[in-house]
Amino acid sequence: MLRHSKHPTNRNFFIAAIPSALAVATKLSAVPIVFVYISSFFLFHKSKRNLWTLIRGVTLFLAIAILVGVPDVLLGKAKGYDNFLYSNIVNNWDSNLYNISSGHIIKFILVDHFPLLFGHALYALGCFAVVYWTGVLLVQFVSKKTIMDKYALFYLFSFFCFGASLIPLRMWATGNRALVLLPFLVLLIVLLFEKIKKSIGKRFQFVWHLILGIILILQILESFIWLQFKWQQSPQQKSSFWMQEHIKKGSVVGVENIPIYQKIPDIVLKEFYSNDKKNTLYSYTIVDNTTKQLPHFIIVSDTTVIPGYLKLSPKKELLVYLEKRRYKKIKEFTPDFSYYSLIGDDFNFVSSGLVAIPSDISIYEKTK
Repeated sequence: MLRHSKHPTNRNFFIAAIPSALAVATKLSAVPIVFVYISSFFLFHKSKRNLWTLIRGVTLFLAIAILVGVPDVLLGKAKGYDNFLYSNIVNNWDSNLYNISSGHIIKFILVDHFPLLFGHALYALGCFAVVYWTGVLLVQFVSKKTIMDKYALFYLFSFFCFGASLIPLRMWATGNRALVLLPFLVLLIVLLFEKIKKSIGKRFQFVWHLILGIILILQILESFIWLQFKWQQSPQQKSSFWMQEHIKKGSVVGVENIPIYQKIPDIVLKEFYSNDKKNTLYSYTIVDNTTKQLPHFIIVSDTTVIPGYLKLSPKKELLVYLEKRRYKKIKEFTPDFSYYSLIGDDFNFVSSGLVAIPSDISIYEKTK
């Protein structure tokens, strides 16, 4: 689409439909790009009144998205898509499930989570750029009845389109779901920097470069906080070593469903999905709050974060069930939060998904 903005021909407009449609075919969260694609026609195309070109481009877009993404629609074998779209877009939020009000969700997402996800320095600049360009474009439209900064309008419109797509997700507009906003924040910041650089004189160039240097250093320092989790021994590794030393070989170990998503000890994950069950150290069974015969040892991850924010969850119900069945936590493994505690809390750590590490791995044992 950027190529089409510089060379607004029919050919480039049609070519822009291909990667955009493939994005939608790959990930449903890319649906807002349909509106971005249409807006590029009205903003940049030479013959804006030639709606036939727009219709052909949108038709090509939809054809590729359906053919590659959901070909069974064309074959007449599509089932359950209406329920899928409704549950994921319209009705995926139930306020009765969370220990947090709607008002606090806005604060959590905009004030707590996004700065952690994007970096506090980048996010602050991005917010300033969004507010700045919104004000500038409104002034241009009101005073001159036209928009001078078309690229700013294009990026800002794209940002708000993808931002609006996150609203139905409410509490879960976090992690990689929210990363769709990052490119537009960066582009708006770059446009702002270009405008500032042109407007300041040479005597202020040094001050401007100093400010940029400080912002860059802050962003790098915050990135290193996340990188240190990759350099330290993870809870999965520490718990694996401990199990081999303290849990007898041949013991039955209980794990939550689905194990691959539970961030369990490395040895447990490896052996659970191993095809050679005869040569594993332990045997495993799936447990929940309805399991009548529980094994002697049970592993649960994120024991405080998820139960603390969800009123109802399989993990929370399992922990209550273990307490009733007289299970005791004998060991807990956590990451080193020494530096991370400066920028975030445990819930943001888990919900960001920036590292595949749990806030804790706890091992429970049956007491007499």
